[in-house]
Amino acid sequence: MSGLENVALFYFVATATVAVFAFLSVAHWVSSRTKERMTRERYALLRKVAEQPTETARLVLDKLREDDARQEERARKREAKTRRDERLGGMMMLVIGVGLSIFLYAVAPEAGVWTIGIMIVLIGLVMLAFTARKGPGRASNHLETTGGQ
Repeated sequence: MSGLENVALFYFVATATVAVFAFLSVAHWVSSRTKERMTRERYALLRKVAEQPTETARLVLDKLREDDARQEERARKREAKTRRDERLGGMMMLVIGVGLSIFLYAVAPEAGVWTIGIMIVLIGLVMLAFTARKGPGRASNHLETTGGQ
């Protein structure tokens, strides 16, 4: 590859990187604005309900409580799935590290190259240790800091 091709490739990769991160920042901004709007509308509804205590207000409050319970259940399921995925990732790293060590030992036993696989095994052990340390009943940081709200 000539120097001009290298420069063109660099510009292409740089432009693609900037485009991806620009898209991600706009997507995050849009989702945060949507969450903010939903929260604002919810509080406006609660204010209206507080102003007019009737049977309809009780029904609205019951519906809001059901929605809160549904959101908490989704958060629990998401937390359990995240824990499962992290545990699976740690186990995969362990197996890959052991397999790599065995393969490298078979290829070059006298060079000691097989010890490279030990690094991957250690990474897998750390991942499993952090997953086990979290514990199954422990809430996420968001729920701990906001008191579950």
